[in-house]
Amino acid sequence: MQSFVSRHRHQIQGTLSGFDRLRFVGSLLRLSYVKGLATVLAVTGVLLKDFGDYLLQISQRIKRASQQLALDTPSRCVHYLPTSSQSKQDFVRGLPGPAQPGPSGLIAVLSCVEPCQTYQMHRDRRTKHLELRPATRKCLHYYFWFFAESCG
Repeated sequence: MQSFVSRHRHQIQGTLSGFDRLRFVGSLLRLSYVKGLATVLAVTGVLLKDFGDYLLQISQRIKRASQQLALDTPSRCVHYLPTSSQSKQDFVRGLPGPAQPGPSGLIAVLSCVEPCQTYQMHRDRRTKHLELRPATRKCLHYYFWFFAESCG
């Protein structure tokens, strides 16, 4: 099996050793504040009145791609966790079947509804314009567990 580092060397700037696991968390900075998101919507030609439908389409694409990744790996599927307080690590450790990863290194794909920072559309009564406002809601999250060969 080709190592994770070899397969993704064009995206890797360095490696760490000594850890038995790493957690990668990311966000698109441009989308993490109202003006940034408004700029992205303007550049892509999405009107604020179409914001909800636009996000629903993107969410569906992410969901399909996540599910397809699991289906493309033998003996893998998306496992839905009914509560965000459940330990994802304990759940993966308790999965039946082979402990060996599939050809891609994928061990498991988990999904769970958890709190997240998002946006809501608001109509300003004074100006009668639509505007984006930050909001906290519950969103569907996906967790991908991969096995990576030792780097050194």
